[in-house]
Amino acid sequence: MFLSALVCFFFSLETLYLNGNSISSISPIPQGTFKKLEYLRLDDNKICEWSSIDALNGFPALRRLRIKGNPVLAELAGELASSHIVGRIKGLTVVDGNTLTPHERNDYERYYLTLCTKDGTTHDAIACIHPRYKELCQIHGEPSVGSTTKEGPAMTLKDRLMSIKFCVRTLDEVEHPLASRPPATPQMVEKRVLATAKIRNLKHMIQKLFTIPAGRQRLFLLQDSPQRVLELVDDLRDLHFYGAAAGDEIAVVIKD
Repeated sequence: MFLSALVCFFFSLETLYLNGNSISSISPIPQGTFKKLEYLRLDDNKICEWSSIDALNGFPALRRLRIKGNPVLAELAGELASSHIVGRIKGLTVVDGNTLTPHERNDYERYYLTLCTKDGTTHDAIACIHPRYKELCQIHGEPSVGSTTKEGPAMTLKDRLMSIKFCVRTLDEVEHPLASRPPATPQMVEKRVLATAKIRNLKHMIQKLFTIPAGRQRLFLLQDSPQRVLELVDDLRDLHFYGAAAGDEIAVVIKD
């Protein structure tokens, strides 16, 4: 689809909704097209090639993107999909409603670099497939090509993820001592998340998991060793700030 065909009519366009339009591909964007486009919705289309995602890097002002519901992302877990999107499109600050912190962008781009190394045996060969590869190498350093080592700047994202249990509980259950705390309810989901994930982004994720509005959530970090119950009250802080670790539980209490 030639998005640039619209430029002669909407050259100052800042927001463009193309969601649910059965779009299957996006052609490379001519330089200077849509210089002011900041927010683009392409969710729930039929995009099935990574080259279409790469093409979006041609929008110099693009900061917010909705892209979920496309076949190219269908088989990818949330963090892996985010790595591909953020790695391929520079400048994004919000992806599918989730705000990116600088730490998250750094992690996603570095992991994307390691994914790129699976597609070639030399840096030049990889760059032919991944347009941003050399740019990212200048930012983060070149990953080892043809090596499985975890040393160097492109340390894999999976080494930065931690498994956290998200469980809907009552306030009484949260305040129980560990020994007498009721077991997790059927409304429990285990997810792998970044330690740099902000609380406000977790609330958006929980809203999707349990259909509990973010504004009605109280989150508590429950730790077993040492035993600790801590309410996550600052939406702008991340999990690392609160000392969260792999295996911890985040209890979701619904506000009255």
